[in-house]
Amino acid sequence: RLPFAQVGSVLAALAFAASLPVAVMPVSVANRYRRRARDLMLRDPDQAMRDLTRALDLAPRERTILIERARVQRLRGSHAGAAQDLREYLESTRGEPRARVRRARLLLQYIESGAVATAPGERPRMSSGV
Repeated sequence: RLPFAQVGSVLAALAFAASLPVAVMPVSVANRYRRRARDLMLRDPDQAMRDLTRALDLAPRERTILIERARVQRLRGSHAGAAQDLREYLESTRGEPRARVRRARLLLQYIESGAVATAPGERPRMSSGV
């Protein structure tokens, strides 16, 4: 039998041990770039683009970065670059959630159809092809 004082210290040690893996595991540098890019996407899309490119260089297996980068490129008006990133993502979707793949395909179709949003929140219009 353990006295109540020892039970409390055992529980405290277990709680500390349970939190240890989370505190010790560092957040990857690539994820830090991704988070910063998400924060900057609308305010500074050029910096967000640089951050996502750097994150992709650091973690090339994180293919979802390509989708995020495609969104930023679309905001910047680089529809060809956005379509290229989406095509690259869609080349190998094994193990990816179906909903994510479906959204990437829809975004690619949307970009290739020529629909262009002129400002965030504004309704899309068809590009004039110029």
